[in-house]
Amino acid sequence: MGLFSSNSNEIKVESEIKANQNAYECLRIWMIQDRPVVYGEKLKFSEDPRVWGSILADVTALVSTHNNDGNEKARKEDIEKIRDFFNYIIDGWVK
Repeated sequence: MGLFSSNSNEIKVESEIKANQNAYECLRIWMIQDRPVVYGEKLKFSEDPRVWGSILADVTALVSTHNNDGNEKARKEDIEKIRDFFNYIIDGWVK
């Protein structure tokens, strides 16, 4: 069993997600000839690169909140870790 659905180029959705009536998809990114096509809640793709900053910030907030189950101090620490590592990676691309 791999990451993708059989005979598909889409990532598999786990059965526990499919079974949860409260689950919903909030972001989807397709790559077409190495260019992203983005679908997301409250998102209309724009050429403005700040849109990507907003997407990455939202993902960071969602991940840090989920990982820390209401612990605000730990959530903030995770956001700092994500930000620091993001900047480390980005700095390698812009040098």
